Parts: sequence; C-alpha cells; structure tokens
Amino acid sequence: MTIKSSSMKKLRFSGFSVDLCHINISCEKLEGLFVCWSFASASKKSLNIFAPNLKHLKWVGNMVKHPNLGKFECLADAALGLNSLGDDKYNVFEVLDSLCRAKFLILDEATIKVK
Repeated sequence: MTIKSSSMKKLRFSGFSVDLCHINISCEKLEGLFVCWSFASASKKSLNIFAPNLKHLKWVGNMVKHPNLGKFECLADAALGLNSLGDDKYNVFEVLDSLCRAKFLILDEATIKVK
C-alpha cells in the first residue's frame, strides 16, 4: 500500500490483513500519524515513512522486519506499543534511532521488554 500526498496533514491507518506486506507513506506536510498494524509474522513486512514535518507519531501493533522511518526533524512526541514476533527484535533499536529528536517518547511495557 502506498500513500502519497503533498497536502495531507493527518493520517490514521489501522490494518489486520495478512496480505498487506508493505506500507509506504510519503507526505511532505504530514504532522500527525497513527499506525495500528498487526500480523502473524514480520518476515516480509516493511514500513517506510517519509514525513519531514511529522510532529506526532503513534505506532501500535507489531514490529516490522524492515522499518525505514528516516529522521523526524520536527517530532514533538511519539508513542510506541510494539510487540516483537521474534524475527524482528533488533529493529526496535532502528526505530528508536529515528525518534531520537522527539521531545516526549512513550514506550509501552512490551516495547521495552523486546529482547
């Protein structure tokens, strides 16, 4: 699934489809993003986000095998509620690196306990 917009400011996505493998979001003016995505295996899942003006991010569900979030220069707050399926556990560090500029970061217990 690809979402591309030059004017969208808020996006809310919720998906529980086993068929959905890749989400690509490219929205230059996006300020708020909510992603809720759950699946049985992370092995072929990827989340790519290009949103240089993103201020608010909430991502709940499962960690993906290939997260590509870039650097969010304007991020004010982020909240993660991610479950690891075992084959994706090292990707939590990659996601946290993308969120390093956030003024406020909320991690749920499952995200903290990823081993």
